[in-house]
Amino acid sequence: MADWVEQLAASVDVPAKVVAVAIVLWGSFPIALVFNQIPHRLHIIRHLFSLFVSGMFYCFLFSANGFMQMMANATLVYLITSQFRHNIWNPYFTFVFTMSTLLFNHYYAAYWTDVDRFDNTAPMMVMVIKLTSFAWSAYDGTLKVTDKTDSGTKSRRIEKYPDFISFMGYCTFFTSFLVGPACEYMDYERFIQHKPPFDKVPSPLKPFLKTTAIAVACLFVYLKYGSEYTFFMMMTDEFQTYSFVKKWILFTVVGIVTRTKYYTAWKMTEAASNLIGFGYQGADPRSGVESWERGRNANIFYIELPENARMMIGNWNINTSKWLRYHVYNRFMRADGKNAGWVTMITFTTSALWHGFKPGFFFSFVFMAFTTMTGRLLRRHIRPWFLQGSPFHFLKPVFDFLGMLCSISAGNYAVATFILLDWDKCWKVWATMHYYQHIFMAIVIISFRFLGMGSVLEHAAKKIGVPEASYKKDKADKED
Repeated sequence: MADWVEQLAASVDVPAKVVAVAIVLWGSFPIALVFNQIPHRLHIIRHLFSLFVSGMFYCFLFSANGFMQMMANATLVYLITSQFRHNIWNPYFTFVFTMSTLLFNHYYAAYWTDVDRFDNTAPMMVMVIKLTSFAWSAYDGTLKVTDKTDSGTKSRRIEKYPDFISFMGYCTFFTSFLVGPACEYMDYERFIQHKPPFDKVPSPLKPFLKTTAIAVACLFVYLKYGSEYTFFMMMTDEFQTYSFVKKWILFTVVGIVTRTKYYTAWKMTEAASNLIGFGYQGADPRSGVESWERGRNANIFYIELPENARMMIGNWNINTSKWLRYHVYNRFMRADGKNAGWVTMITFTTSALWHGFKPGFFFSFVFMAFTTMTGRLLRRHIRPWFLQGSPFHFLKPVFDFLGMLCSISAGNYAVATFILLDWDKCWKVWATMHYYQHIFMAIVIISFRFLGMGSVLEHAAKKIGVPEASYKKDKADKED
């Protein structure tokens, strides 16, 4: 890292790695303005612009060696996919290959580099998403479109294999190269070629300023309170003397403050995407309301005040969640959906490996897998008692509020291990909170999975007048 960056960081009393990343993220705004001046018809120039800018970003933060490794991996995937795109095993090979190289770099970064150095695996993680989704979309493009082909697959499938420069432009698209969010190749191609909805992009000024303002607000919260409210404070002797209620409140506050770091980075990349018009998704044909969510990676409101755990998970790291659903979960799911539980576990384990080798990652994502399972059981067996037509419908706001509190608790429980990472620290924080989430989930899963509580509640519901249709609806409602 350059000496002047470290000197600047020392003058403002902020870690050098934070300052370096901030320089790159803020620097993407004027670079986006330069990109906008390149005529749409000059496709090759636009591709090469991203390749050059992303290379400069990466080398400024890390080294040329890592960037060359990423480009070599992308080139290999491009060449192999060009020859074997009709073979269903090619996407699986791409997945294993890219994940293996990522895991090697995770291991090297975790155990062989300076712990204070900004982790260079972040852009590699984004590249894994791009390369694996590209391989699947290329394969899908070789299949015939039928009535069973969903609209998402239709929009993602690559029918005409791209040239190498277009592919590399996609891999190094500068607004999302470092921290995401990753995008689908066809979205990138439509943007570069000025096809709908990008042929009629309105002024990006308002969404750009709005998103930037949110990023600044999150940055202010993180810089002001980030060093004071951390999960490490929960391991102090003073914290052990607090009541459970006070612990829970502080636990929640720490979770919110911790997440602002991620919100800042994601909102800044979203702002850059909006500034060049890539964030535009089109206008609603009825209301005419414009949508600028393509570059969004977090819906803060639905994360901090979620109705259920599924809502929280679905609105956090959105494009990674889409990748896990479209290119991991859906590829393992049986047609009858009977292996949903196992596929959910596989998906969360993949997410944990994608993040790294530290125990905290596995704790976090396996825990959220069980949280999703618990939420599904409660929704299926408890929620019908509070739906329209039930004598207890007037208590639905209470049910929703309790569900929100449980989801917030589960989210913070998972975030804690995601930050602490080490085995001993994770268990110490959980012990400080008396393992309350573990106990709650164990009671729910054992009761409904093994003790037949679901059948008991359904039988009781029929006797007191809960509409049977409510149970049928929730059984059919998959929250996977």
